[in-house]
Amino acid sequence: MFIIINKITNKITQTIDINYGIQVSENEQIQEITDEILIGKIETAYEYELIFTDGKVTDINVIQTLAEFQIPSLSDIQQQKILELSVKCEQEILEGFYSTARGINEWFTNSRDDQANVIAQASLCTLNPTIIPQWKSASESICTDFTSGQIIQLATDGALFKTERMKTFEVLKQQVVLCKAVECVGEISWVNYIW
Repeated sequence: MFIIINKITNKITQTIDINYGIQVSENEQIQEITDEILIGKIETAYEYELIFTDGKVTDINVIQTLAEFQIPSLSDIQQQKILELSVKCEQEILEGFYSTARGINEWFTNSRDDQANVIAQASLCTLNPTIIPQWKSASESICTDFTSGQIIQLATDGALFKTERMKTFEVLKQQVVLCKAVECVGEISWVNYIW
């Protein structure tokens, strides 16, 4: 690799794979670099200080790499925002929800296991009316009996809460996709359900 260095700024102005007799101005210097480590540093450096020994570049102090400097595109920012909204949506769903299935407003945990178990309880008691479903609110330490109607209502409340939150995510995701400016993306945020 060959580098052309501006002698005034001590910055690399160009890199060349092969020197076909390129002429440089009096304010420039051309130098061949063969050290693979130094070549790697040069190729990844954005902000740097060249280190000279006897008028030749012998090392480079990389202050900031190109990867660190890269300004994310609108598309990158949109993808990051969509991921952020998705995570917040999932967190809220998994935290739990309120249900009045037993006639009072109770908080129920809603992990993936909780969701599967409540739906299984509701399905089982629907398929076999002799089964007495059991579940517990977040404030209870052990499962207690539910009526079939209560467990079906609990499963319904959980499913509706989850669906409503997912629909909210989809609406926000669409708003992000339609943004034409970074500032627009920044204005979109997740708002937890108000109980």
